[in-house]
Amino acid sequence: MMGRKGKILILLDIFVRSVLAALVSVLSFIAAFLIRFEFNVNTPVFDVWFSAYANNVIRLGAIAFFSFISVELLYRIGRWKFFNNLFKIFASTLLLEIATYIYMLGQIQRISRSIYIISFLLVFFLLLEEGVLARFFLAEIHRFKRRRKQGKIEEGVAESRKIGYLEQLDKLPLATIKSKIEGRNIMISGAAGEYGSALARTLLRFKVRRLILVDTNATKICELYNSLKEVAGEVKLAAYVTDIRKTAEMTTIFERYRPHIIFHAAGHEKYIDNKENRREFISANLCGTKKMVALATKNLAERFVLISRQDASEPFVMRLKRREEQVVAHAQKKSKTQFGVYRFEIAKNDDYEWEQIAEKTFELFAHKEEREISE
Repeated sequence: MMGRKGKILILLDIFVRSVLAALVSVLSFIAAFLIRFEFNVNTPVFDVWFSAYANNVIRLGAIAFFSFISVELLYRIGRWKFFNNLFKIFASTLLLEIATYIYMLGQIQRISRSIYIISFLLVFFLLLEEGVLARFFLAEIHRFKRRRKQGKIEEGVAESRKIGYLEQLDKLPLATIKSKIEGRNIMISGAAGEYGSALARTLLRFKVRRLILVDTNATKICELYNSLKEVAGEVKLAAYVTDIRKTAEMTTIFERYRPHIIFHAAGHEKYIDNKENRREFISANLCGTKKMVALATKNLAERFVLISRQDASEPFVMRLKRREEQVVAHAQKKSKTQFGVYRFEIAKNDDYEWEQIAEKTFELFAHKEEREISE
């Protein structure tokens, strides 16, 4: 169920965009006023248009506000395509107004005065973007706060240096890390992704007993397995193409290998705001995390690390990530397994940067005080 803050955020977003819808009508009247008197436009069509706004600007603004907020509420409550089409019709009427502006400015040959429609265009595109308030304001505030806290969260973490990957890894307190990783069976869910692949390659630096790689992408997991096999040495490898939500298959894997440490990096990253994708996103991320936490607890794993990207801009994704972290925090109270969360920002498509991100994960094991998430 959506929390109280989430509902307030949605209502606030609808209200703001409804106000913007009304503002569009007011801007239309203002633009008409400026064009008429500054350019001395006198045409029958323009007079009719101008008179309509001059005599009904308040009514038109109110109609725009209430029609927009009604369509938004009905669309959110029912999630019906019919109302989505109404929204498109409403947007298309705004496009007609833009075309009218451009036509009039072209007729009077004063294109340089198009500054009058810039504000209109900005409002129009903001109206088309669902979640405008959260995306452009609250998301940025949230990201700013997270970055300020990052120094505290990652206290003791070495800053990225433009030196070789192996050289940087050697600067970590390897003795402490090795004592907590050496000889363990380690599972990586989402192993075929950029982070999972980099983490698997990094783990080969330590004398782990076995790497258990789990992912749904058969092609990539096979490529990763083959590339690791060439340099694995004494480290045993196991790769499985399966979905972490398949309880029976995951239970078999857990019971067979009894992983000591689980790095949970599986889940969808790209989010498209529609009903079908939202359900799948919740299932793959939140439900998947719950199942992995339950299996780790049941099989007495030593550690469970939830991998969480911290630069999500979608309000829904931010709430879901927070919920995942709460699941981990709640499990810590009832389990002997040590749970933690490792957050990082999205790297470029660069192997070196992904290696650095994966490398910093091990600093969770390098300090006596574990940085765990709390509710």
